[in-house]
Amino acid sequence: MVWKKVVNADVGDADHFGGNDIDKISDSFSGVDVDDFDINCDFKIRSGKLQQRNPANTFSYIHTPAAITADRTLTYPLLTGTDTLVTQDFIQTLKNKTMDDALNSIKLHSAYKYTIFIDTNDSNIIKCRDNDLGTIVSSHATDSKIPIQYAADNASGKPIFIRGGTYLLASGLDFKDKYVNIHGEKSNEGHDTRQMTLLRKNYTASAADIFIDAFGSDFFYVNLRHLWVDGDDEGIGIKFAHTIRQMEDVDVSDFRTGVYIENNVYTNIFNLLITSCIDYGIKIIGGDTLKFYGGRMSGNGTNVYMEDCETTVFFGTNFEHGNNYGVYIDNNVANSNTNAFYSCEFESAAAGFTNLLYDEGRGNTYYKCKFNSPNTDFTAIHFGAAARDNTIEQCQFKGNTSATTFRVTVDSGALRNRFLFNNVHTGGQIDTFTFLDNGTDTFSFGNAPLPSGVPSIPNRISIDTNTGMKIGTSTTQKIGFFNKTPIAQKAANADTSGASLAALETEVNELKQLLRDYGLMA
Repeated sequence: MVWKKVVNADVGDADHFGGNDIDKISDSFSGVDVDDFDINCDFKIRSGKLQQRNPANTFSYIHTPAAITADRTLTYPLLTGTDTLVTQDFIQTLKNKTMDDALNSIKLHSAYKYTIFIDTNDSNIIKCRDNDLGTIVSSHATDSKIPIQYAADNASGKPIFIRGGTYLLASGLDFKDKYVNIHGEKSNEGHDTRQMTLLRKNYTASAADIFIDAFGSDFFYVNLRHLWVDGDDEGIGIKFAHTIRQMEDVDVSDFRTGVYIENNVYTNIFNLLITSCIDYGIKIIGGDTLKFYGGRMSGNGTNVYMEDCETTVFFGTNFEHGNNYGVYIDNNVANSNTNAFYSCEFESAAAGFTNLLYDEGRGNTYYKCKFNSPNTDFTAIHFGAAARDNTIEQCQFKGNTSATTFRVTVDSGALRNRFLFNNVHTGGQIDTFTFLDNGTDTFSFGNAPLPSGVPSIPNRISIDTNTGMKIGTSTTQKIGFFNKTPIAQKAANADTSGASLAALETEVNELKQLLRDYGLMA
């Protein structure tokens, strides 16, 4: 549409509107750039009537507001340069944007079904955000148990992420008969630094309390990663049966028992750190094919207690500063069998701790481990009466002073335990090994070469006065002294009676040769 014009060259005057003024208005509505408009009043444009044309004046952006039910103010940002609007479907690259996936309703293609966080912009309320919906689905002002339990109950095994922070729980978490997969925020400060996501007990509990209870039926799996679980010196920190499939970088502190495991099979646990638990760091009843990789147990009553366990293996784990035992393996119906400790380190506390290892199981192996103690006289290893066929091989014993005595005790009744090819610390800081043995076990040192001047066995070996020590358990085993090639037992030689002088000389020379053959005489 073209607006009509007067075209009478009437410019008007200061008091009268002329024809030229009317023509200017007509041109301004007909696509003619006549002047700038400065509008300083309310100016309403109906829906769909505001159309912005392209430079060729061929097509328009048509503005269509939504069916709002009240006035809304659209505020433009304070721009410092030319910029471009962002739209919903158009592909654009954004810059200089800060976007918080937890604090905003944003649907994410996230690996986590739920994100739990402490909203520092909203009075530190603990919230659970559904990443599929982009909405907050559970929250509580003080009790972190509420949103965490909501996520565990509804995730159906999908991963849950708990952001770093201290979460106070007014009661324990129930993971029984649920598929639960929880990841906290991992610490990057080193293997001994606590994880950044702390779940802390915030209630008074009894010795029977369970803080994280995953003691459920078979075929419900729970995975825990990058968490610090802290208690009040009571109850159990984490309890599980068949359910736990994996734990990684989980720290547990200040419970009666840090982690309780019963009738569990095929579980991998990485870098477990358990400290300051009154009775046990880990208590395992009926474990089968459990694998522990790395980790540290320190300052617990007994760092690890095992009963009726089979093929439970520790790789490179440190057991230190326990108040009762480093590791205690209880036999109980002869089922603590074929467990193993590879490249682990056993270390006693500064005083009062006398048992690094107590074992009355069967077929357990300790290979290339270290046994350390600052005490002057203590029991490094104690095989109980039911111990059978256990092996301590290529291990190292290190004392803190030259007066340190390592005591290896084997109770009466133990059979066929082997103490093979072990070495005293190359600094020579062990004065005495004391073997209290029932005479049925095997001990040896010095298979590996040592620096010059360092003995391959301790300076003194004291033996109990009751049973004594047997060297060689069959006539075919070979023995040699003073670097002489070992030989088996010589054949019997009948006693002499009424022999001539010449015959006696022959017998004496045979005895001398026998001493030479064994290296006891040059």
